[in-house]
Amino acid sequence: MNISKTLGRANDNDFVFPKADISSHHARLTLKDDKKILVEDLDSTNGTFVNSYRVRKSTITFTDE
Repeated sequence: MNISKTLGRANDNDFVFPKADISSHHARLTLKDDKKILVEDLDSTNGTFVNSYRVRKSTITFTDE
């Protein structure tokens, strides 16, 4: 069973970040059955970055930035 959490500025996110450079609904993190983490940009204004690269969707590890 995959577990997903959203992050953004709006109060209905699972993780709320009250910062101007974070969109209301910025990104979704999903812990997949294979223990990999998927990050998905939710059409945020400033984008979602993994290791300095802008991504729409990417599998990440605990060592990524």
